[in-house]
Amino acid sequence: MPLILRNVKGKPLTYTEMDNNLLYLQSLVSGGGTGPTGPTGPSGSSGSNGSTGDTGPTGDTGATGSQGPTGDTGPTGDTGATGSQGPTGDTGATGSQGPTGDTGATGTTGPSGPNVLNIKYDGALITSSTTDINFLGSGASATGGTGQSDIFIPAGNKKTIPYGETFTIPEYYQNFIYGDFTVEGTLNNYGEVAIANGGLILGATGQVNNLGTGNIRILNLTSGSSVQVVAKNFVTTPFLPLTITHGMGTTNFVYSVKEGNTPIEVDLLILNPYQVRITTVAGVTGSITFQSKLS
Repeated sequence: MPLILRNVKGKPLTYTEMDNNLLYLQSLVSGGGTGPTGPTGPSGSSGSNGSTGDTGPTGDTGATGSQGPTGDTGPTGDTGATGSQGPTGDTGATGSQGPTGDTGATGTTGPSGPNVLNIKYDGALITSSTTDINFLGSGASATGGTGQSDIFIPAGNKKTIPYGETFTIPEYYQNFIYGDFTVEGTLNNYGEVAIANGGLILGATGQVNNLGTGNIRILNLTSGSSVQVVAKNFVTTPFLPLTITHGMGTTNFVYSVKEGNTPIEVDLLILNPYQVRITTVAGVTGSITFQSKLS
């Protein structure tokens, strides 16, 4: 009779079955062979993990690394603002006035007689027995023996107008010059300028304004010819045409152009007997002089 096995949970062997199994085992001990190997029991549960070991000692510090390359130089900072201008220094003291020059010698008195003007020059005063004439710069007054009249006596013809001076020639008057007439200042000409055996020299700062019927003539006393002259100042913008009125009433003329004292070239177009048009490749502040033959 084999060994009774029951592997069903909740249904244990009965007493009878257990007695039979005991008898079976006894029979095996008394002379029977080795019985079959019983089934392998279930595996035991896994053991719990062991505790964490102690932390080992800290390792030695590593050697210091070599120094890295130098970084690039940073950009240059902006230039600081310009400082404010210091105050203007005090004006220097006015120099003392020089001594008055000696008075010139008194001229001799001319002979008297009817209808004769006897003049004696006495410094700034001209006197005679019949007439007193006091120079006033731009004119003079004269008192005669039988009445009084006003006489315009110029202080002398102007050959040079210096920088900063304005010289005006009234209408119906003439400024007659022998030799060159130089203008560094301003000439306002309502009358006439006559230049004999010379020329009109217009300086870098000179300005000639022929106003109304004002005109300038250059005379050659050797050949007897005369030339009309007109000088104009101008300011141009590059490549922008500029119209200039010369008022000479002719297209038969020659011209010259200067920037300061330096001759320059311009593109000139004759519009009519009274006007021209000029064009420059650069901005120019200059003067142009026209000349046309009169006789």
